[in-house]
Amino acid sequence: MRTMTRLVSCSALAAGILATTFARSAAAQSFGQQGDFSFGVDRLMGIYFLHEDPASLTMIGLGATAPVHPYTTARFAVDGFIIDNLSLGGSFMFWNVDEKHGGNSSGALFAPRVGYVLQFSDAFGFWPRAGLTYRNFDSNEELAVTLEGMFYGSPAPHFAFTFGPVLDLGVVGTGSEAVNFGLLTAGIMGWI
Repeated sequence: MRTMTRLVSCSALAAGILATTFARSAAAQSFGQQGDFSFGVDRLMGIYFLHEDPASLTMIGLGATAPVHPYTTARFAVDGFIIDNLSLGGSFMFWNVDEKHGGNSSGALFAPRVGYVLQFSDAFGFWPRAGLTYRNFDSNEELAVTLEGMFYGSPAPHFAFTFGPVLDLGVVGTGSEAVNFGLLTAGIMGWI
C-alpha cells in the first residue's frame, strides 16, 4: 500500500511538473507581451500596385526584389511593446546602387509606427500598424501615411512569418506623391 501511495504521489508530482513546463513554454511563445522586442524584415515579397506620375507599375516580387521603388523594397524592422499588445517601432532601409552606365542611385527610408496585437492563439494573430514613412532617394523626398494590416503565424517559439496588405499614401513631396497598395506582402520576424 505504501509503495502504491508513493507511486501515485510521484506520478502526480511528475504530471504537475510537465503541465507547468508546457504552460510556460506556451506562454513563452505568445507574442506581444510588455517588454517584448521584435526584429524582422518587412516586405520581403509581395504583389504591389504602385502609381507615381507619370508611371504606374504592377510588381510581383518573390523573394528579395531588385530595388524598383522604396515602397516595394525589403526593409529592416524593430518594434518594442510598451504595454501588453501595444507596440512602438518602425522600419528602415538604406539604398546605394553603383550602376555601370547610368550613374549612382542612393537614399534612405524611415517609417516609424504604432501597432496593436490581436492574438487569436499563441501561434496566430493580427497586428495592424499605422505610421508615417519618410523617404529621400536621389534628392526626391516624400512623406507618406502608411497602413499595414499584418497577420502573423508562429511555427516555432519566438519566430513568425508575417503576411497581409500595406498601403502607402504620399502626402507631401518634392515630386508627385506616390500611392502604393501591396495586396499581399510577406516578411519574417523573431522576438525576445
